[in-house]
Amino acid sequence: MESIHPILQSYLPVVQAMGAAMGRQCEVVLHQMTKEISTVIAIANGQVTGRKVGSPATDLLVEIAETLESGEMGDEMMLNYRSETPEGRILKSSTVLIRDGEQVVGALCINQDITDDLAYLAKLKALTVTEEKKKETHLSDAESFMESMIDRAIAKSEKPLPYWEKEDRLKVVAELEKRNVFSIRGAVSVLAAKIKVSKFSIYNYIEEVRTNKEE
Repeated sequence: MESIHPILQSYLPVVQAMGAAMGRQCEVVLHQMTKEISTVIAIANGQVTGRKVGSPATDLLVEIAETLESGEMGDEMMLNYRSETPEGRILKSSTVLIRDGEQVVGALCINQDITDDLAYLAKLKALTVTEEKKKETHLSDAESFMESMIDRAIAKSEKPLPYWEKEDRLKVVAELEKRNVFSIRGAVSVLAAKIKVSKFSIYNYIEEVRTNKEE
């Protein structure tokens, strides 16, 4: 194998340190890149992709290096992109170019095997899926029930209260009338206070709703 570029020499212990720190599922690779050939000059946890020292660079690495070197991405690195091993294992990969002045002389690559993690997340999601149901509120008395129903009916309107017109108020009254809320003592006063009209207006709306219902 050709001699290692002096700048890349300083990265050799970094590869082993990162590999030991990040565990067996994380491959750390140092490539020497020349115009003629790009090869692996140091690797930790090579079992992730099955590569070893002397293995050629992948086509993807060459493509990424060319893209980064061209300045199209405005950076010296590409982080957290997805790649795959020949066996179909899914990797989260990052590549950082190493330069000697303006010339690219190498690349440091990190490949984290996340296949098992993704499978675990999928299983966890399946285990925690619940059927979405309407929210159920347990109330202690009729007054609480009445206030809850009034608040829900008001909340159904998409308009802010200051912009309400008669039609909006009638919709709320009709909703509450349908649920017999006005049979509860004090409901008219509570609704009047919440939508800022008089009790007499509420009584008129109730009468109008009931009349329309009979027609």
